[in-house]
Amino acid sequence: MKKLLFALGLVALTSTGCTLYFGDGDDSSGDCPPGTYPSYDEYGLTCIDDGGGYYCSNDYQCAAGCWCDVSTGTCVESGYCTTDADCPEGTTCDPSRQSCTGNDGTCASDADCPYGSYCDEASGVCIGSWTCTDDASCGTGYTCQDGTCVPIPCDSNDDCAAGCYCDTTTGACIESCYCTNDGDATGQGWGWCDEDRNTCMPGTDPTPVCEDLNETDCMARTDCGSVYRGLNCTDPAGNACDEPGANCTCESFVWDRCETLP
Repeated sequence: MKKLLFALGLVALTSTGCTLYFGDGDDSSGDCPPGTYPSYDEYGLTCIDDGGGYYCSNDYQCAAGCWCDVSTGTCVESGYCTTDADCPEGTTCDPSRQSCTGNDGTCASDADCPYGSYCDEASGVCIGSWTCTDDASCGTGYTCQDGTCVPIPCDSNDDCAAGCYCDTTTGACIESCYCTNDGDATGQGWGWCDEDRNTCMPGTDPTPVCEDLNETDCMARTDCGSVYRGLNCTDPAGNACDEPGANCTCESFVWDRCETLP
């Protein structure tokens, strides 16, 4: 959609200056009712009231060579560019639109960011990724949306592919690395290895240590071993014994503790 709007903007600039792509503010694409304009993000289409006139909320709603002054909700002419040096003081070059902009790189949605980047809504900052034509063009944990690779939405690690984990603060799958044990993960600069998913994870391993487990949980872990204690044990002479390694015979055994296997 962004590429389409950019092409339309080249035409709009030659005929009407810094107006919206949607003329009097209505959505010429027909996706939204009169008096509104479309806004697209990872959740789809939202129709926004245009306030009765030429209103913009991000640069992509303005013609090429213009940017959106969000403080007034209007498109402002600033010129074309290839570098910041081509732009008036107080503006910088947005290479994705080849247009000078007075916006500082903060964002509320992906529409506020250049092609090849997406909006981290938790921090309000555009994060660089890469452009795409389909999901296959993107890396693991990303999907192609409006020509830009964006993290796949998630609620838990199970929503993400192996080699990625779910950042629950942003609701997005983040690419990390593959591993088979904690050593693999720490060697690549990560905190620990989720061995069930062969995925490097940040932070500290939340998995309980063997010494804190009960008998059932200890036996279910391949990295832990159960230790048993003998009851009423005697040596060959009939004397009581409980020394480790002694030739003792015990009437019975009870579970004592769980230990980490070497």
